[in-house]
Amino acid sequence: MATIVKRKGKHGKIHYRVLVRKKNTPHASATFPTLSEAKKWASSQEGSPTLPVPTRTFAEFIDRYIAEVLPHKKSSTIPEQAQQLRWWEKQLGHLPLYGITRSVIAEHRDILRNGITKRHTRCSNATVVRYLAALSHAFTIAITEWQ
Repeated sequence: MATIVKRKGKHGKIHYRVLVRKKNTPHASATFPTLSEAKKWASSQEGSPTLPVPTRTFAEFIDRYIAEVLPHKKSSTIPEQAQQLRWWEKQLGHLPLYGITRSVIAEHRDILRNGITKRHTRCSNATVVRYLAALSHAFTIAITEWQ
């Protein structure tokens, strides 16, 4: 789907910015001096074949984080965080990385919250927060360092 926005430059000149979004592909954008050129480019982009979707899985992502980042953390936290990340991997490892959405994480957060521990009690809120914090840091590293 294409979106065309009329923009005024520094010197009052009008430009048209086009943003084309297609499911499971990177967004494409360009700027044109005329509306007709912008529309022409947008229609050509919408009709072009989609790029192949990266096929990395969530399991590969977690494995890389455990191998590359976890060894540099405080040694007393490594086993617990590895166990937490392995839980996420067991739950979501089969999904492609682009399939991990807020709703998927929230759904599995609730599964964790209602889960039964080894001591036959429900998981505490603090435990759930720790699991989410480990996952959050993994995503932060992936976005900032691995892109």
